[in-house]
Amino acid sequence: MRLKHRYVAVLAVFTLFIAGCSHNLVGRMAGDGSAESTVTFSVTDIPPQYEEMIKEARNPSPTSRSILPTNSVTLTTSGLTFVLTGKSNSGEELPKAGAPGVITVTLSGSGPYTFTKPLGAYVWDLTLTAYKDYATPTPKPVLVGYCTIDLTTTNGTATFKMSTKGLTTPGTVKVKGKVVDTDGLCTKYEIGIYNAYSGKLIEKYKKLDGYEDSTNAKLIVPSVTHSGSAPSCTPFDFTYGTPTVTLNAGVYTYTMIFYKDDTVIGSWSDVIIVDPGCDLDRDIGEIDPLNKKPEAPAHLRAYLVKGSEDTEGRYFYTKLTWDPGKYETNYELQVTPYTGSGPTLTAGSPVIYGFKSTYTTPPSDLQDFVTSDIYHAGNLIYGNTECTLKLELGKVYDVEIRAHNFLGEAPATTWVARETSGGTTPPDCELYDTAGQHISRFRITYNLNGGELILNGQPTAKPMQGTYSTYHSYKGGTEALMTIAATPPSLPPTATGNYLTRGTVPFTGWGKIPNAPPYNPTPFTTPYDGSENLIVTASYGHSFTGSVDLETLADMDKDNIVIEYGDQTLASLTQIHPATPPNASYNVAIPKKTGSPLQNTWVKVSFASTAIPGWEEYSNMQCTLYLGNGLYINKQDLSSAADGKSCVFSTQEYIPQKITLQVKAKNKANQTVGKTFFINLY
Repeated sequence: MRLKHRYVAVLAVFTLFIAGCSHNLVGRMAGDGSAESTVTFSVTDIPPQYEEMIKEARNPSPTSRSILPTNSVTLTTSGLTFVLTGKSNSGEELPKAGAPGVITVTLSGSGPYTFTKPLGAYVWDLTLTAYKDYATPTPKPVLVGYCTIDLTTTNGTATFKMSTKGLTTPGTVKVKGKVVDTDGLCTKYEIGIYNAYSGKLIEKYKKLDGYEDSTNAKLIVPSVTHSGSAPSCTPFDFTYGTPTVTLNAGVYTYTMIFYKDDTVIGSWSDVIIVDPGCDLDRDIGEIDPLNKKPEAPAHLRAYLVKGSEDTEGRYFYTKLTWDPGKYETNYELQVTPYTGSGPTLTAGSPVIYGFKSTYTTPPSDLQDFVTSDIYHAGNLIYGNTECTLKLELGKVYDVEIRAHNFLGEAPATTWVARETSGGTTPPDCELYDTAGQHISRFRITYNLNGGELILNGQPTAKPMQGTYSTYHSYKGGTEALMTIAATPPSLPPTATGNYLTRGTVPFTGWGKIPNAPPYNPTPFTTPYDGSENLIVTASYGHSFTGSVDLETLADMDKDNIVIEYGDQTLASLTQIHPATPPNASYNVAIPKKTGSPLQNTWVKVSFASTAIPGWEEYSNMQCTLYLGNGLYINKQDLSSAADGKSCVFSTQEYIPQKITLQVKAKNKANQTVGKTFFINLY
């Protein structure tokens, strides 16, 4: 038998529009409120094609469907009470709903509707709220509109455009229908409503009084009665909503799972939309979900989100889009990392992202998408056709997609590969469109080394100082470094090209400092053929070439050195050495910025509180940093704490680079010992 799959969707909101009032807020007078102004308010209903707009927005495919609100609230819905609240720039405040003297209004006209109210001569921020059951102890806000109006100089006219945006007023859900089961296979089933992003069951809702209560969203039907005999059993009925299912307004996923004894034999999902304060009561008709595995999605495409580099320190965003298949409960992504340079890349171990909640026994290597490190936006649940990944700069990836339901995946053994052409590019995005091109973005950082950079022959522009970065996508070829033009004695207004000088000393080339000692700076003269982030440094005039060797010392036990980082308070530190699992390479990664809001990272180096082994205790800590600057190395000795047990330093103006940290100390035999670590500052 074939398996059919649907999802139920819940949504409630519209974008709120604030119409322009008769006077804008620029250059407004203070107003003393000594006189009242008469305000005529125009109230515009929500769009008449309510259901159609939601359906199109959530399910653009003509084969998709969703469970929509039964009777959406409009301005003509009977029993509504309209309450005007707000506050002026003088602090005067209109009574809140339910308070003595509350301002209720009656709409007149046939749309747009109007009402008139006198208000003090101030600038007012106003809210118009439509309530159901206003006379009861728990009135239900179901529509809301906003407006700002300046009444300091004259009467005015303001417009409220009403919507459901921002309202979470609870509503109830009832769904019924029939399930095709000609062979009488189904012995039991369950129905639930789930978070449209995390896939978790919605167990609680917030009441209008702020307290929580059970949604009753999970229904288990332990037995099914069939009419007729196989293979001609008639469809069996199902009813959901007893006991009453109550949810806050929003968009959810409605899912049914069907069993033969304890074996899943089918599922049905849809998007369900709950309107504020409304009762949803839908008959979804006849469904045919049993023994149908999902059909594959199509046209997976990846897009670079322009300007997303370094938005979260060391990441870039990649938007994925696809066309839906059929019968899926969710999609799964397989993300494969690659390493190498030039035209040769080696695939690493792929990682699968999806929803563990849609498996009876989740695979051990499956990661929940919305809680993973790569998640930024969107979703893989039914009804969604896009998501955005947060990927690391300086790494190479590719992605594949498949559909999943409780019976399995589609295709069963192969993934749907990414396409590199066609489709409609989303706004502010760029398609990864080259055949064989992987998903990547790497940063080339130019350390100007005290120089001043003028880009693109713009001598009137303010020169850049410090560092300058460019971003590139790995395409299997090479990337030329920024070209610097020969510098004339004075830069003419018509100059073209890039210019870099340090005083009167001209630029002579880009250099690259090795990651480990001895540091032999080397000119960087060939195009870059890698995919990792690159740092190059400017050289000027007659630069010298040299090397720096570290002092040779007796070896210190590395596990007696603790390396941590945090903000300048050092109150909450993240330990990165010793690490679990152990880090045998002596390499640690530290972000240049940390905290919220981002600030310079502070690093603390200290002795372990308990010596390892017990007799290997140290004192008189001394720390030295070796940093790249131009085609030479800067040595920086750090101050030790008064007790000689720690050193602290800040990332301050250091550019991202590999920093060498040498730690020295005295052991119990008064012998100087040391250990060298490498800090990858990103």
